[in-house]
Amino acid sequence: MIEMDSPIDDRFKLLVNDLLNQQLAHPDSAELQTLLLSSKKHRAYYREQAALQSQLFWLFKDSSEEEFHSRKTQKTFALPTLSTIAALIVLAAIFLIQKPPFNPTPSQSPPVIATQTILTQASQPKWHPDSPQPIQGQELNPQTYHLKEGFLRLDIGQGSQVFIEGPCKFEPVHQMLLKIHEGRVSAEVDERGHGFTIWTPAGKFVDLGTRFGIGVGTDESGNDVILSEVFAGEIKVEPRDHQPSENRTITEGQTLGLLGRLSHVDLSETVDQRPIKLNFNRYEQTASINRYRSQDVHNLALGKPVSSTSTYLGANGEIFPAENLTDGRINDTGFPGNWSFWLASNESPIGEIIIDLESPQLIDCLQLLNTQNRHHRDRGTKEFSFFTSNNGQEYQRITSGKLGKIQHKLTADSSPPAETFNFQAHLARYLKLQIHTFYRAETSSTSAGLNEIRIFGPNTPSSIKEQLLSSTPTPDTPAP
Repeated sequence: MIEMDSPIDDRFKLLVNDLLNQQLAHPDSAELQTLLLSSKKHRAYYREQAALQSQLFWLFKDSSEEEFHSRKTQKTFALPTLSTIAALIVLAAIFLIQKPPFNPTPSQSPPVIATQTILTQASQPKWHPDSPQPIQGQELNPQTYHLKEGFLRLDIGQGSQVFIEGPCKFEPVHQMLLKIHEGRVSAEVDERGHGFTIWTPAGKFVDLGTRFGIGVGTDESGNDVILSEVFAGEIKVEPRDHQPSENRTITEGQTLGLLGRLSHVDLSETVDQRPIKLNFNRYEQTASINRYRSQDVHNLALGKPVSSTSTYLGANGEIFPAENLTDGRINDTGFPGNWSFWLASNESPIGEIIIDLESPQLIDCLQLLNTQNRHHRDRGTKEFSFFTSNNGQEYQRITSGKLGKIQHKLTADSSPPAETFNFQAHLARYLKLQIHTFYRAETSSTSAGLNEIRIFGPNTPSSIKEQLLSSTPTPDTPAP
């Protein structure tokens, strides 16, 4: 038979789908055989779908049929029986002349799936209570892990390293595929890992020999917002539900955002009309982070309720609520819908921040961590006043000050730009920070911003107090 390199039509896809679902009518089998023999593209498509079906069978063998269908994102297949898989293998051997996949008999146990994903480094990891909690040196299973805080390094297969910053939800599938459901990761892949893929809810990112970063989040409407940047080499971006001809290749220094709607995915080099940029370190020098965590044990404001009179809400994942001020995350990190710092809106660029300690606490130390709004470097608090109250109605002014403008790049594992202000010890439940001025950009409308507010009392150990006092205010800050 003369082989034709014909395009894949919908009729052929329907026949393959019917075969894999055990619904192929006998008269149609001859037509499918003819199409398979007539085109390389048809055979390649069949191999891809058969392999996908086989992987899904083993991956979700313990799930109910309802769970199985809910977790697939593109194709809808019924879970095949072992006899169907055997039939597929025979068909592949006859028409595709390829080595069949492993076909267990009913008496054999299904093979254990090896992800070849090793947790090789972990710095101050804190896992969600519902997440598996692996230890360093352990091979990870094909399931979802939820890292709340800390840093990880994963060695995947032979040539891929992935650095993860908490918070992050990730799922190792096998040595060539890692799923990121939300969070920030950085991948370094050599020629041995060529083709390594990071899956996100809005599309896939395929390595072509490179270093690249991915940020996976959502906007206030629940739409997927994916940020990507290539640090070296190049990657192929395959947006969800797009045709192969619409895939995009980006190279060193280039960025791309995927904005996933219900029915489609938009591609953009900007988010909220701002350029995309992801700052990543290898998470190897985290001494300052460890010191910060030891201090936070005595931080009376950590996790406490907080509100502000102004909050920046953007269109695509640019959300900076006041709750970020007491969440314990430092520097300008995070991902769309879950950034680590607070910003006031452009319309109300200054305002007040109220923290409720939930009960009267003896306090004598305020520490503020400023922001520069990531690489935009266009926001940050300048002059402020600090007040306290026991009833939330009547406040007394405790101190005033001026924060310095951040001059160095903030990365996830670098020292935070902390400035400390001491005052006379007294009882207080409510804290109010009133912002008077801020560092503005000359070319656009901006507002005040702040990364973290920390409060300590006289019962804080002297060694911790010494560390806090080493973060002194800028020279022109009035003495408390």
